[in-house]
Amino acid sequence: MVNGSLLMINRALDTSRQEAKMARFRAEVADKEIARLKDELESSRHHGRESFEKEVNHAYRRGKREIVEVMNSRHDKFSQSFGELKGRYKEFADYHECRGTVGGLYLMQLPDYSFSSEYAKQTGLMVEKDKDPKISEVEDEIWKQWEPVRVSPGTVEAETGGLDETGEVDQPVAPLDVND
Repeated sequence: MVNGSLLMINRALDTSRQEAKMARFRAEVADKEIARLKDELESSRHHGRESFEKEVNHAYRRGKREIVEVMNSRHDKFSQSFGELKGRYKEFADYHECRGTVGGLYLMQLPDYSFSSEYAKQTGLMVEKDKDPKISEVEDEIWKQWEPVRVSPGTVEAETGGLDETGEVDQPVAPLDVND
């Protein structure tokens, strides 16, 4: 009877040990599965971040390329228009002759200088320039290229205080805040 009860206790202990080992094994498998899933999640997040950064960088580069294309086309258009304008002005004026303050001083010292004839010559050239519609068209085209910078609707101008004793507006009423 003692042997039978010891045998029964031994079998019960063996069974409980096997169940404990199985439970430990299942826990280890579950822990490994959880660790694998965590690694997979982290790698997918990392990959997602990398792909997002790549997309942002590609969009940034694409935007820069588009801006460069627009600027190059504007430059070409401006160069062409300015070339036409310069050609039209050359038809009416001799650019080899020195103009401006230095040229005026030089011309004034010549013995046969006449202010009234020089004035008539210059005003005549200006009248001819105004008569030529092509010059004003080209000038208008050049000014159209200088489009104003678009400002977001949320932007507010800084309010300035009244005039100081010199009549100047020096400082805004409230200092500009970065958080505005």
